[in-house]
Amino acid sequence: MKNSSWKAPFPAWTCGNCPAHQSGIFADLTASQLKALEKGRVLDRYSRGQLLYYEGHHPMAAYCLLSGQVKVYKSLRIGGHRIERLAGPGDLLGHECLLKREAYKASAEAMEDSRVCVLPKCVVLPILEKNPAVLLKLLDKVSADFERRQIAVSRESPRRSVEARLAAL
Repeated sequence: MKNSSWKAPFPAWTCGNCPAHQSGIFADLTASQLKALEKGRVLDRYSRGQLLYYEGHHPMAAYCLLSGQVKVYKSLRIGGHRIERLAGPGDLLGHECLLKREAYKASAEAMEDSRVCVLPKCVVLPILEKNPAVLLKLLDKVSADFERRQIAVSRESPRRSVEARLAAL
């Protein structure tokens, strides 16, 4: 049974009091830019098992996880799926494909009841275009994510077959 706080309305979430704000990519936005972000965002709830986005679909938004946990996974040709990463509060999801303007390479599923700030691309992209500092922070995040994936693959490589390592790429 879900606890009663799950059904309670969102607190007065603003980008300024968001747990992800101070360490997030939008921390350096001006007050007017934060207002524009707040005006365009959608605060949403995802129940356990509900998908935020689907592999192969074209991105319409990036997602900032406010609470809960989300797994990002790829479907395997042989059936099943491989978990790419687990995301927690403050993590940004779906931003890589949004920037590259290509289909999602993975799906994202709530592993527990989660609260999410949905940031439509029509709001995010203009902010990135006008704010090089924000774009650089996002680039740092993408680089760190890539490095984390490389380390994970290199740690697993000696224990897996050549076919499994190739599948991981």
